[in-house]
Formats: sequence, structure tokens, C-alpha cells
Amino acid sequence: GDSAADLLVAYPALGPNLEEVENLAVENPWCQISILCDHPSAPERVIKSRNLGVYVDVNPGMNRTGISYTEREAILEICAKAD
Repeated sequence: GDSAADLLVAYPALGPNLEEVENLAVENPWCQISILCDHPSAPERVIKSRNLGVYVDVNPGMNRTGISYTEREAILEICAKAD
């Protein structure tokens, strides 16, 4: 459709998965597609993709996924790379 939408892909976007998500974003420019990133050493392609938004996956203490909220420098590094 022509309406705007937001989509967060909440699985690791690496290798072929990243290419699929990027293709989805290119084919649907009306939709803001974003990915999760939980480590500053994630491939630059993940963090710097022109077609994808990036959310930092922060672990608030439940130890399920994400980077620990106490790792402030690493979180800021991801944010700086994504900017």
C-alpha cells in the first residue's frame, strides 16, 4: 500500500539474512524497516546500511537478549556508528 509503516526485524541480520532485509527495504520504500544491533563489533554493513534503521538491543537485566545496560560505552559506540 501507500501508507507508511514501521517494521522491526528482531532476528540477527547477518549474511544472507541482511541481504534479504535490505532487499525488503529497497522494494518497500514507504516502509521504515529497522534491525536490532547488540554489539559494537557488528559488521559495518549492518550498522551503516542506508536503507535500514538501527535500534540498539539493550538488555535491561532480564538476560534474554541484547547488550547489558551497564555497558554504556559499547552502547554509545553502536549509536555513533549508526549515525
